[in-house]
Amino acid sequence: MIYTYECQLCRHEFDVVKPMSESATKESCFKCGIDADRIFKNIKISLSGTKVTHAEYNPAFGKVIRNERERRYEAEKRGLVEVGNDFKSGEAMRESFDKDRAVKREKSWEAV
Repeated sequence: MIYTYECQLCRHEFDVVKPMSESATKESCFKCGIDADRIFKNIKISLSGTKVTHAEYNPAFGKVIRNERERRYEAEKRGLVEVGNDFKSGEAMRESFDKDRAVKREKSWEAV
């Protein structure tokens, strides 16, 4: 995201590119080093037609894919096959890896 700041002292206005997770962090003026205030102007947001949390850029298709149905359609249209894992959730993947790690650890202890 691009955030606009204005210096409290010299009134210098500047933009900073940073992730939304860091939007609350302070920024210093490039000219005088004093803390700058974030200003809000020309804000335009359009969130129609899709849930933002599910939309993601897919480099294989070269565009933003809004949902699983669109991803399957695009893959079929291009003759692509999705590869990956069979885990239904991150928790299932973690449990499987933890189990495999425990088995390997037990085997290494038996060899000692």
